[in-house]
Amino acid sequence: MIHRIKQMLWRQRRLVVMLPEHDAVRVGVYLDAYPIPSQIVSEHYTLDTAVTPRKGVKNAEQWAAFVDQHRENSWVIVLPHALTISQSITCEATTPDLIDQDLQKQAKKLSGLGQRKVILDHELLPSHQSDRSTYWVTYCQDDEIQQIIREHGIENVAICDVIGSHDACWSGIQYLRRPKGNWMLVEVLDEGTSLVVFEDHTPLLSHFYPMGHALAKERGQSAKGTYRLGEGSSSTVPKLSPLSSGIQSIGEAWAREMERTILEHGNREGRVSSSVERQLPCLLICEPGSRSDWTSQLQLHLGSSVLPFENWIHETSIGWKSKNLRQDGACMSTCKKSISLPSLLPEEVKQAWDQKQVDLALRSAALVACFLITVMLVVAFIQKSVLWDLKSDLLEQLDSVEAKVGKSLEVFDSLKEEYQMLRPLLMAEDQTVAVLKTLETLQSLSREDPGWMVLLADIDSYYSIGDQIQARALAEDTNSVPSSTTNRIVMDRGLVLEMVLDAKGEAMRRRLEETVAFFRQSDFILRADTLPGNARRSIVSSNVLLSDRHFAISLELPSVSDQVQAPTSNSRQEEPSWKRVQPAAVSTNTISAGGS
Repeated sequence: MIHRIKQMLWRQRRLVVMLPEHDAVRVGVYLDAYPIPSQIVSEHYTLDTAVTPRKGVKNAEQWAAFVDQHRENSWVIVLPHALTISQSITCEATTPDLIDQDLQKQAKKLSGLGQRKVILDHELLPSHQSDRSTYWVTYCQDDEIQQIIREHGIENVAICDVIGSHDACWSGIQYLRRPKGNWMLVEVLDEGTSLVVFEDHTPLLSHFYPMGHALAKERGQSAKGTYRLGEGSSSTVPKLSPLSSGIQSIGEAWAREMERTILEHGNREGRVSSSVERQLPCLLICEPGSRSDWTSQLQLHLGSSVLPFENWIHETSIGWKSKNLRQDGACMSTCKKSISLPSLLPEEVKQAWDQKQVDLALRSAALVACFLITVMLVVAFIQKSVLWDLKSDLLEQLDSVEAKVGKSLEVFDSLKEEYQMLRPLLMAEDQTVAVLKTLETLQSLSREDPGWMVLLADIDSYYSIGDQIQARALAEDTNSVPSSTTNRIVMDRGLVLEMVLDAKGEAMRRRLEETVAFFRQSDFILRADTLPGNARRSIVSSNVLLSDRHFAISLELPSVSDQVQAPTSNSRQEEPSWKRVQPAAVSTNTISAGGS
């Protein structure tokens, strides 16, 4: 599971290239790396359970384990030579749709196939003529592909492509050193010999010569299994044509057949004459399991009847490593690192592959979504942790502040209690200072202007004594009418000054205003104003008064009271301490006088 997740995250696509053989299979696992894919696994398995595998070959059980291990990877099947027909077709330039229709009609005319379904595909080749197009066409039977899938137990793997063996060789030689111009590639295999004629890197002709029954018997092998499509009987089980026994005979027969095929192709295409065709260089590839005497006889007869012997080129002389030539070519083509090849992938297998890609895309999207959600959750968890730590620190600081506020309130309460004890003394002291300053002011005023002060009393004494005198006078005079004594000015602390001015008319009025203004400018007086007649009290004897020049002035002193409430023992339990520390409202007393 972890390996698959890494593959999807880093997009390390793995490609399994499979070369099925009779009762055996060769596989290579490639990593789609940059710039070209690299092979990381190469194995050879035998599917014949009755035969003990030779050294380096694994058995059927190990093959089943390999299939299960690479079930999620992409697979490419390279069909054996005997199952495909590859050839070049030159026709008038037309649309690809018409070419497909013509090729389908030609596939239905192939003899020996009956009603079997044929799969074909084509690729456009370079053409020397502007009005004609050359196509490389590959045919195969659908039944053969399905049989390979069943016999090798790969029904549930993702098959992305099916390629012919000649086509895989064509792709594999694109980046290899090769002869110039026209040349032949002869590949000697266990099941037969393959011939491909190239023009530089473009195929012109391909042919396969299967191993016959007689040669198979002589070599101790089985000729059953794959067979080549082409002309033959219309029976459902075509038989291979018997060949002459002996390696020398089969070599001569194949040499003659190859010579005839090459000359026919040259005459049909009209590109080269037979004399020039005989000078084609021939590259010979021998499979490691092939018999050396077979290769020697084939090379000898082809060299003597078709080619000069010095034109033979062995793969090792030009640095080829043909062991994985077809596997490398199929992988390069599938990974879009080489030319495009005809695809023989059946429609139902292609649909399964497309569905596999859709599922892979959905799984990748789901994995990316899960990854993003996980990252978001981790980030949210980290943020939550940071906020939780910050909240804890703030709560600790709040507890510390509340503790400090509580101690401050305790100190404040104790100071307030001490202040309440000292408050009467402070008020008396302030009252004394105000009286002394008032007397000092009156003394300065008496020096400047004639007039005299007849009364100075605090507000409470002024009204209490005045009311008593008035009540006593009413009690002695039985004929008098009771008058109201409720008219008084309201102030917390203040003085009442009665004086007689030695002036008349406008001068007296101006002198009174100047006196009131002088008191208002004093720093120890909060407010000064003349006292209306209904708020006065008759305390001074009339012998010292001039009624038309007699005036009373109210002098309000600043209040010494505070607005702090009395301390309560349970205030801290009723509400938080920070709510109890509120700024006190400052009260302002105004002078009011009402008429009776």
